[in-house]
Amino acid sequence: MKKYDYNPLKNSVISFEALQEILHIFIIDIYNQSSHPELKSPRTSVWSKAIQEFPPALPGSYQQLKVLVGNISLFCHSPGGRSLEAS
Repeated sequence: MKKYDYNPLKNSVISFEALQEILHIFIIDIYNQSSHPELKSPRTSVWSKAIQEFPPALPGSYQQLKVLVGNISLFCHSPGGRSLEAS
């Protein structure tokens, strides 16, 4: 694969922060307000009704959350394969 003269840090058109803001605006203000193709209703309305009917079960404490999440292991990928990182 050839490396070309494009340097994204030097030649980028918008900053990473601006891209994040554009994505947030699109997801929250445009996509979520658009009509769901099958349900013919805005996605926010569909989600609000679903949450009222099936409220999320939240753990009572941080310790209960840790028990529910379980053991988290981090793996490092290298040319020799995967290895377990100490966490």
